[in-house]
Order: sequence, then structure tokens, then C-alpha cells
Amino acid sequence: MVLVYIIYIATTLLLALAIRLTHHIGAKRKILTTAYIHQISEQLSRQSSQKIIALNRLEKQSLLDALHFVMAHSYGVDLREICKIIYDNELDSFISSNTSRSHSSIARAEALLLLSYLPHNYDFSQFRHLLNSQDSDLRRAALLATLACNPSMAISTISKLRYRLSSIDIAHIVALLRRNLIPIACEPLLKSENQNLILLGMALIRNFGISIADRELHTIIAEHSDHRIIHEAIYTLCFMHTTLHAKRLHRGIRAITPSARKSLCRFLSAEGYSIEAIQQLTTPSEHATAQRFNLSHKRLLHNFSTI
Repeated sequence: MVLVYIIYIATTLLLALAIRLTHHIGAKRKILTTAYIHQISEQLSRQSSQKIIALNRLEKQSLLDALHFVMAHSYGVDLREICKIIYDNELDSFISSNTSRSHSSIARAEALLLLSYLPHNYDFSQFRHLLNSQDSDLRRAALLATLACNPSMAISTISKLRYRLSSIDIAHIVALLRRNLIPIACEPLLKSENQNLILLGMALIRNFGISIADRELHTIIAEHSDHRIIHEAIYTLCFMHTTLHAKRLHRGIRAITPSARKSLCRFLSAEGYSIEAIQQLTTPSEHATAQRFNLSHKRLLHNFSTI
């Protein structure tokens, strides 16, 4: 009994020590990351030419966190300076080592996600099998790293995926394309038979304010059999603030669920469509709901204008 009590006390003390050490390392990592962000910012603004060096594992991880932060919150940065920091500290091999050796899918995903932010020509072939991983975070990070490594093959890479991209996946891909200023024409994507490419094309329209693809979107709504594709096409048309042709949209609207039509009514009201336009797209039983949403939104706008 005494032995069990001693073991319990020792285990509790060791656990408390481990937690305290983890908190200490985490706090130190945050401090180092902040310092590196300041140094990188000074170099990019030409206020300092001092070489940035990370000597140990903690410092390299903190430097990677800092580079990730700077790349995620900046546009038009001098990539030569970023690459120099990567080469000076051998961060590319450090990330690859972490990805290969780590047994944690979260740690591997974080390492791969960093690669997608860093402007460096690395060899990604050893991680290509992760593109179809069962872990959604890991395969998303692998996809983003692959696209960043070879952006000219982005369409080909996405078309070969064996799973449907989620809304989160699409958002990350669009952010990557925007960050790296990769031009991709959306109209060929909308005409593709690959559902992932169609979804990407519609996301590009919404994010880049493209307004020349309404014919392709109407064709998708009228002819496509997948409910998610139809749903996304309808919302994309609304984002474009285009005229909604009731006859062309009728089949697509009928294909989505009543709850989705209700959400669509609310969205159309918020986007400024008239009650007449909305009621053309809904069933007679839904007209009252559409009118309530429309009046509610107009009342909200009136109240806001009188503040």
C-alpha cells in the first residue's frame, strides 16, 4: 500500500514537472518568435542587414513560426531575403526531417503547411503519397505544399485527387493562389468534368470579383446532377449580383432542399434582390418566408441609416 502511494506521488510530481516544462518551452518559443518577426521585418524594410541565425531546434521552430506569420500577413515581400534566411539556417531540410520522422499527423501537417508558405524550390516527391491521406488536415497541408512547389501544375494536381475538396480546402487553395499571384482562368474550370475544378472555378469568381461567367454558371445549374455543385453555382451567381433568370434557375432551385432554399432566400434578401425576384425562385408555400426575410433586411437597413 505504501509502495502504491509512493508511486502515485512520484507520478504526480513528474506530470506536474512535465506540464511546467512544456509551458516554459511554449512561452520561450513565443518570445523567440516575436523577436524573429521583428528582425525579419527590419530586414524586409531595409532597416537592418544583420544575419538572422537559429542555432538549435527551438530557435529554428520559432524562426519558422515567424516566417509563417510574415508570409501570411504580407504581400509583395522580397522573396530573396526570405530565401536567404531559409538557406542560412537550413530550414528546408529541418522541415523535411520533421515531416519524415514525426509520428504525429498534426506535427507533420504543420510542417507541410509551412512549406506552402516558404518560397523555396524543395523536393516534394517523398511526400506525394500524403495527398490522399485519410487525415484531412494532413492531406490538405500536403496539397498546399505540392501546389506551392509546382504552381504551374496546380490544375493537373487537383484533377488527380481521389476525394472531394471541402470548403476549407478550397479557401486555402484560393488564398495560396492569391498570395503567389498565380493567374488561373476560371471559365475552363467551370466547363471541366472534374467536380473539384468546377468548385475551384466558382471560388475564384467569388474571391476575385470576376463577372464574365454567368452563362457557364447557368449551364451548370440547368444541367449538372450534383446538388453541391448546383448550390455553389446559385450562390456564385448571387455574389456576382447578376440578373436571376427564373426559368433557367428553376430546375436548380428545385434540386436543393427546403432548408437550403430558406437559406438562399435569406442570402438573396441580404444581397439586395427584390421580393419579386426572390419569389420567382421559390414555391408558393415559401413566398411568405421570403417576404419576411426581405422586409426584415429592409428594416435593418433603415434602422442602420438613421443611426
